[in-house]
Amino acid sequence: MMAAGEAGRQDRLLRARARCGALTLFLALLAGAAGAQMLSLDCTSNGELMFNVWVDLGQSFVTVQGAKRPDLPLHTYVARITETSIKWKWSNSGETSSASIDRRTGTFYESYRDTAGGSEVSGPYQCTKGSAPVPAAKF
Repeated sequence: MMAAGEAGRQDRLLRARARCGALTLFLALLAGAAGAQMLSLDCTSNGELMFNVWVDLGQSFVTVQGAKRPDLPLHTYVARITETSIKWKWSNSGETSSASIDRRTGTFYESYRDTAGGSEVSGPYQCTKGSAPVPAAKF
């Protein structure tokens, strides 16, 4: 009889360990998914770092910092994010600007339109996995 009681206790212990292991795995996957929500990009032109870009995939925000002037404030924009592109717009002193990153090629372009109807495109910038830490600013 002792052996049967011991076997039952062993069986309950094994089931509890399996549930604990499954919970640990689930929490690890959840933490990994949350960490994967942020993209950090370095965007260069002719091999020279021009922009650091952080994309919050979960919140649909893009934060941009000019790499040559890290003392300037960060700019955060609402973005339209699809499987193939990341696009955002902003206005400043009557000018409308937009930017896009092709997620398949990593190519980044900016487009400026002024109140007189003129336009200018800058880029292409080639974006790769970022090296700059995510800024402390809230997304």
